[in-house]
Formats: sequence, C-alpha cells, structure tokens
Amino acid sequence: MRRNIQDLCSVCVTVPTADARFMKLKLIIVLLTLSLSFANGQSRPRIAPITPASRNLIDLTRGGFIPQNGLPSAFFKLQEQIFFDEAAHGVFQLPGQPPQYYNQWISMFGDLNGGTYFFTNLFTLPVLTPSALIWWNFEGEPNGFYLTMILVSGEAADGTAWANIYRVPPGHRNRSIGQAFVTINGMANIVSIAFYGDNR
Repeated sequence: MRRNIQDLCSVCVTVPTADARFMKLKLIIVLLTLSLSFANGQSRPRIAPITPASRNLIDLTRGGFIPQNGLPSAFFKLQEQIFFDEAAHGVFQLPGQPPQYYNQWISMFGDLNGGTYFFTNLFTLPVLTPSALIWWNFEGEPNGFYLTMILVSGEAADGTAWANIYRVPPGHRNRSIGQAFVTINGMANIVSIAFYGDNR
C-alpha cells in the first residue's frame, strides 16, 4: 500500500503555490529547531561552572609554543620568578636517576611543596589529558610567598614538546576565586604543571 506525504504528516496540507510551500517548510524547520532546543535545554543536567583561566589567569602564550622553535619573552620573565614546585604526570629523568613515571609533586627543587598552598587535579586524570584544573590559597603562608606564573608543559601525539605560560593577575595572587582551567593548546597532553611566584 502506497501512502503519500499528506497521509504521513497530519500538519501538512495542500498549498496552492510553490512560495507558500517554501514558507510552510521554513516554518516547520523553525518550529522543530525551537522545540529540539527547548527539549535539550530542559533535559540537560545542571553542572557547576568551572572558572575559565581568563578570569583567574592571563594566558601569555595563547595557543602554546614549541620550545625548540624559540622561546617567547614570557619564558624569560618566568625565569625571574621563584620556582615553587612541579606537578609531574608522565615519564621524567631527574638528575642522577633513570627515567621513571611520576604522578605526583616533585618537591625537590622548589621553595614550597605542592599540595600545601597550590593544588591540581592532574594526578586524578588519565595519562593523556590536554587540560587540568588548578587552584591556590597563600593566605597564612608565613614567608610572604604568592603565586605569579604557571608553566604548563606537555607533548603532542607526534612527540613534539609544547608549553604554555599563564600569569596570575595581582588581585588573585594570594587566593584563587574558584578554580582555573589550564591547557597548552587543547590538543597536546600535559606532562607537568610548574608553579612560580615571588615574596614580599
């Protein structure tokens, strides 16, 4: 048994001109789009917002950089800061040791230990992750240290080293408001997040 379109669609009616058919088709598309948008908006669970880096951090090397292609001026500014600690999330070779997998704070070469005044969720993420959350609270730190810059390092799928540098705005140096989302370029996987600062 063959059916025509009018039998299948109760809202379809025969219209006298091609312009009227075109207008009706546009109206149906608009109504379907609106109803789908409304349905999707109603069924979506509410998720607590994550503060983007742009609110708590300033991306100094937007899109990241490949260190072998030359270092940006932000890297040299970073070298003037006090190194605090590094969150390692990959295979590293520390001086005098064989290469090994780290998923922890290095806590060897910096002035502060991670997990006390600055934090990350990097250790809870899969090894291949292009982004992580960080947060900090230096209120009560006895030596006057505060956070100034963050270096996020990693590598692309082809093994190319990538990095990105963030600066902490002066108003957020002692305490973060919420969390800050960090990434290199959205594709390279993070292998470390290094925290830098200064003291009064």
